[in-house]
Amino acid sequence: MTTPDFGLHYEVMFNSNKAKCRYQKSRQIITISTFEFPVFLVDIFTPTLGSLSAKYETGGRGSGTINNYKKGASGDPGGASYGTYQIATKTGTMKGFLKFLNEKDTKMAEKLNSLTPGTDEFDEEWKNLANKEEFGTFQHDFIKSTHYDKTLSKLSTNYKLDMNLDQRSSVIKDVIWSTSVQHGPSGAAKVINNAL
Repeated sequence: MTTPDFGLHYEVMFNSNKAKCRYQKSRQIITISTFEFPVFLVDIFTPTLGSLSAKYETGGRGSGTINNYKKGASGDPGGASYGTYQIATKTGTMKGFLKFLNEKDTKMAEKLNSLTPGTDEFDEEWKNLANKEEFGTFQHDFIKSTHYDKTLSKLSTNYKLDMNLDQRSSVIKDVIWSTSVQHGPSGAAKVINNAL
């Protein structure tokens, strides 16, 4: 029997009974090979790419989220940060996002480009735009192209690592996404290389 991908959670089904088991990298809670009857594995944890980061960056509050930069945001080095993935102003990520947004939707971009990030006016307009579903999609697409995809490229180029993501679980992909949001592409590639 093939060993399951440790990045997945599995549901084990047999006969008319249903038993759940979970595989984690650190331990195997139940050994499937001990069953003496047919077992079917079903992936029960297939999150949307970026959902792990969305949960821990903003508590799942969505594309209109703004950190509490006016009160120091607990020492957040990114300064005023916006959206599902906390697009930071001090690191230059917001500048890149506004350029990206201009390529996707000039009307949305114009509303933000005429304002300064880290001001009440910018915050208000950001929240207004977040009422449109496509604004969240633009944030996701931006982070994918500037963080996730670049992290994968750096893993391949700098560390000669082929992550072979077509054969990996959605959890592994999401961990790479989250690490790239937290550390940027270069930092994420280093963290992932060190972990492997």
